[in-house]
Amino acid sequence: PGIYTLSLHDALPISFLLGDQIVGRCDLKADRKEGVLRLLGAFAELDVAEEAVADDLAAELQQLATMVGVERVSVDATGRLANLVKAAL
Repeated sequence: PGIYTLSLHDALPISFLLGDQIVGRCDLKADRKEGVLRLLGAFAELDVAEEAVADDLAAELQQLATMVGVERVSVDATGRLANLVKAAL
């Protein structure tokens, strides 16, 4: 065991909590040079309808972009949830 360190070039996996339930997971990278929070992967949990969480996830990603000091969110992932998030942004 040791301390996990994250390189500036790595994506950070984040669990998405809605209410008191983890409803999805995202791979994110803050590209400060470009001023973008990149969504590299978006995955709903097995028992969660993607349509039910996409709008909330988009809103949270916008807030997170502001918190980390970037201007916008870019959906660089493919798949159903990623497409729904992209449409919600």
